[in-house]
Order: sequence, then C-alpha cells, then structure tokens
Amino acid sequence: MVSTCTEGRTTISKDENCVTAVVHRLMKVSLAVTDQGIGVIWSSCYMSRDRMAQEFAMRNNGLTKVLLVMQSNCFETVRQIGVPFIIATKNCKIKSSNS
Repeated sequence: MVSTCTEGRTTISKDENCVTAVVHRLMKVSLAVTDQGIGVIWSSCYMSRDRMAQEFAMRNNGLTKVLLVMQSNCFETVRQIGVPFIIATKNCKIKSSNS
C-alpha cells in the first residue's frame, strides 16, 4: 500500500483531493475497503504527523467518520488505530484554534 512508505504518505498528505476522497468514501464501501481507508488516513495524519493532512481530514469531517466507523461493525485493527488518531486530531484541532 502506498501509505506505508514515507514517499507515499508525503504524496497523499500534500494532495487535498486524495485525503478528501478517502474520507468521503469511508462507510460507503465494503468493510475491507473502509478498513484500508482508515489505514490510509491514519498513516497520513497520525503516523507521519502531517498537519496539512490532518487539516484536510478535519475539514471533511474525518474525525466524525472515523468515530462512526469505530462504532460500527469494523475490524479490531480499526479500533486500535482509531483511538490514537482521534487523540492526535483532537489535539491538533485544539492547538490550531489557540494559535
């Protein structure tokens, strides 16, 4: 998967259309594809700590969608990576609103 290497995460993170497309398709596709989408968002926003990708995801209700996916019948891996993602995104939002 492209989001597992540094170059791939950087490319995804810099492209608002890519992050937006992944966020918009969450929960509109199969459980396996939703799991992969969460993985892409997690690796771009949390693992690489890319502020631009976090802002793109937040602007497109990424936090809400991740929470909804976690509350649905999702894979356990989604729940495991969802919690740190939510914490990082929440902290990012708080920091950026105080700046």
